[in-house]
Amino acid sequence: MTKSNYNCSQQELYTVCRLGWQSCKQHLNDFSNFKGRYDDDFISERLNEVEKAAALKDDQARGDESETLRIKLTQSATNGLANWQKLKRYIADAYTAEFQKTKTEAAGINYYEKASNANWDSVQGLLYSGAIFINENLADLTANKNMPDTFNNVFNTAKAQFDELHKNFLDSEETMSINTELKVSQNNDIYAKLISMFLDGQEIFRNQEAVQKQFIFDQALNLVSGIGTAGIKGYLTNSKTKSPIIGATIKIDQTNKSGISDESGRYEITQVASGKYPVVISAEGYQTTTIAEQEIKVGTVSTLSVELSPM
Repeated sequence: MTKSNYNCSQQELYTVCRLGWQSCKQHLNDFSNFKGRYDDDFISERLNEVEKAAALKDDQARGDESETLRIKLTQSATNGLANWQKLKRYIADAYTAEFQKTKTEAAGINYYEKASNANWDSVQGLLYSGAIFINENLADLTANKNMPDTFNNVFNTAKAQFDELHKNFLDSEETMSINTELKVSQNNDIYAKLISMFLDGQEIFRNQEAVQKQFIFDQALNLVSGIGTAGIKGYLTNSKTKSPIIGATIKIDQTNKSGISDESGRYEITQVASGKYPVVISAEGYQTTTIAEQEIKVGTVSTLSVELSPM
């Protein structure tokens, strides 16, 4: 799997890239005298590449489809296991004690323990075995008004639903992996081109230390990530009682920035690079809330107050 070559958050990388190429444009004559490829079109192409990389889905957006399918798959598996337990009861009434072990094994009981612990392959094995057993032993199971005639269709419908969700889930996991690779690769590409330009800038302004600092990645990153007052603040309250929530965690995704609400429900997170981030708010006894896109502007502490719903 491709590893990121940049030692910062994605949003910080994009901001440093924008800042760096704007600095290059400000000193375009010096750069073009050093290497003829530096012109307005060249810089515009680099900035467009930065925006394209930034527009690719982030981790949370990429994982949304997969997580949604995982929830549906869990629900479908629970339904399938419940149907299999009914089948086990029908087997208990259809066969005498000496046949119970061999019949339940034929129906897939050896898959059950792992299947009940969300092992999707085992769930699939359990449902396949159960469906085959019902088909091959239908007369025995339905004799003496034991298993309803409709149960075979109920069991197979649940099995088909699980199979479809399982396939879609695996496809989404593969797609997410591919898109993650693409995102990191494009980030690495814009980072490499930025560093190449920065090295040229360091050479061009070798004797102008103040200007040269504009073309040192760590210096630019420090400027971006150490903005000072940029961030978010606000109050967290109970949606029903309106009382403050103490000890809630507020995390700004794609960064290492987070905060904890105090006894008045207040929190504040500063020194965040400008950009748009998902914000995740969680507290014991409350439903986790996610703000999909919170904009953080340079030099501004935006207010984000949220009411959390009790479990």
